[in-house]
Amino acid sequence: MRSDRTWWRTIRVEVAHICPDVNPRAGVAGRFAARFYSDEQGIRKPNPELARRAAAALGVDPAGCWFVGDTRSRDVLVARRAGLGAAVLMRSPRTDPDGAEPDAEVADPRELHSLLAAHW
Repeated sequence: MRSDRTWWRTIRVEVAHICPDVNPRAGVAGRFAARFYSDEQGIRKPNPELARRAAAALGVDPAGCWFVGDTRSRDVLVARRAGLGAAVLMRSPRTDPDGAEPDAEVADPRELHSLLAAHW
């Protein structure tokens, strides 16, 4: 089992809508093979194009990718529209009760790590 500090190593790409300066301040920016921000790309969820671009940047089949987000109506829908292999809902105060059904739900990053470890 990996230590709590190494769960970030399982993440290859970040697709986010948050400001690009957040992860560098948190010390995790260098842990991603690629980073895509919707404000820089001009693409908003639930448009699947950003997820497709991320898969293409890594040279991987979208069907082998997982999309993790906290909304059914945007994040899970992006995964479905992009043809990604799995949609994981990480619950938050923003999580909507209705919308597309995820393949899995997790409460926090530790549960996400356990889910990823169980499938890799």
